[in-house]
Amino acid sequence: FVGNALVNLYANCWDLRSSRNVFDTMQERDVVSWTALVSAYMDYGLLDEATNVFQLMQLDGVTPDLISWNALVAGLARNGKIDLALRSLEEMQEKGLKPRVTSWNGIISGCVQNGYFEDALSVFGKMLRFPENPNVVTIVSILPACGGRKDLNLGRVVHGYALKSELHANIHVE
Repeated sequence: FVGNALVNLYANCWDLRSSRNVFDTMQERDVVSWTALVSAYMDYGLLDEATNVFQLMQLDGVTPDLISWNALVAGLARNGKIDLALRSLEEMQEKGLKPRVTSWNGIISGCVQNGYFEDALSVFGKMLRFPENPNVVTIVSILPACGGRKDLNLGRVVHGYALKSELHANIHVE
């Protein structure tokens, strides 16, 4: 527990070297340890290192959980690697984990942050074909894509979806 907390502490304080040193000296690394390091590298924009750590985790016999996959997928999307994020989402499914709303939201948010409005809307469309229903975060994340496209009609469709889905009770979508 302490080792995992220290990995996070140093990463959150922009001391990646110390974060990695703590990780490397840990006698036992679990999925939380590995995920913390993947997230740290993603936060720094060090995508190759993050994906390498993700692969090393599996080679070390640690199975990534949903949080690990979400860290990878959202980090890739946040750093503008939408195709890799989508491929990772597919790989996650091939490994038997089904994407949750947080998985989809991470990609949608990353697309919007990078100005990939069409991609955000495409991912939103894919999400709607899955049994996982969008939540308030999804709606708040996708509306800027409509605005970025200057597509008021589409924004109204999303707003209508929020109303129909009873997500309108949240002040962010009224």
